[in-house]
Amino acid sequence: MKEQSAAGAEQHDLPAQVGQFARDHGQAADFPEHLSRLVLNLLAIRILGHSRVIASPAITAAIERHREVSEKVDLLDVLGLAPQITSDRMRRARGIASSFDDRIREELAHRGDPSVPQVAVSEQRDLIVNLLTGFESVWLTCLWSLLIMGHYPALGDWVRGDGMPGQRRKRLAAIIRETLRLYPPLPFIYREPIEDMDLPVGRVRKGEMICVSPYVVHRHHALWHDPEVFDCNRAAETYQGFPYMPFGLGARRCVGAAAGPELAIEILDGLLADHRPVASGEFPLPRGGMSLRPMGNPAISLERL
Repeated sequence: MKEQSAAGAEQHDLPAQVGQFARDHGQAADFPEHLSRLVLNLLAIRILGHSRVIASPAITAAIERHREVSEKVDLLDVLGLAPQITSDRMRRARGIASSFDDRIREELAHRGDPSVPQVAVSEQRDLIVNLLTGFESVWLTCLWSLLIMGHYPALGDWVRGDGMPGQRRKRLAAIIRETLRLYPPLPFIYREPIEDMDLPVGRVRKGEMICVSPYVVHRHHALWHDPEVFDCNRAAETYQGFPYMPFGLGARRCVGAAAGPELAIEILDGLLADHRPVASGEFPLPRGGMSLRPMGNPAISLERL
């Protein structure tokens, strides 16, 4: 029993788990994919309350299929017409999402930590959505940050500094804030007015679809000084409220706006404790969609110090 408890505690030890991941997969050709599974498993530990591994090639492939199909919606789907006349493509997307939901529900039914309260059936869907959206945001924040430090080694050297963990985490926080500015996980946010209203762009009627792009807002020359420059020395107040909105603003701001960056800091801190990111080729262009991903297969790996 003691051995099992010790093993469970070790699995919950995030720095040790991330450090082992860096040693095992840092040189993998498909490092970004391995990183995505690590983030999904760590989020499962935080959200589901146990250390069972839920990320597998099958699960991550299902997430990818769902994302790809959802991004290729037909005009009928965008217009929100009746389900019976929507496309086969969206029906397949719903089926994939449903099967993934079932897998998560199985995990909820077999929680490994009895000290964590069970999740009510009525709350399971919200939990699944938080797990999926949180996974994508944290993973992409870590990936973009590693790509930036890999392509600009001096920035990685600055992060490591004198090697003190406290200093490294503080500087990683600055890296992540600026990464979220230039590469916000959600490039588009859609809202629907509940009443007619006048905006600087003109009059908007109740029920119309409004699209706000954090990617555009964060790079607007009227709102930022040298917006295309990655600058970790921007004042902390710069990242508080509009125009900084990687997680949205107002009442519908993402509930993980604080927890997500903190987890990203922990992951990067563990990855960079004994390794440095190395990138080759050109810096990848961002690809818009449901999330802001690097285009193609970015060449990024970890090199042992």
